[in-house]
Amino acid sequence: FVIINIAVFFNIVINQPLKSTIGLIMLGIGIPAFLYWKKKARKDIMQN
Repeated sequence: FVIINIAVFFNIVINQPLKSTIGLIMLGIGIPAFLYWKKKARKDIMQN
């Protein structure tokens, strides 16, 4: 299962580099936002 997913991932990256790059950039931008909201939610829970 993992090997097939890795093969599909590399196939998409090779065949559609622009879309893959845009997707990775969006993922990279989303991670800090997720961590910020997760930290904020934890503070809100602790205050209640």
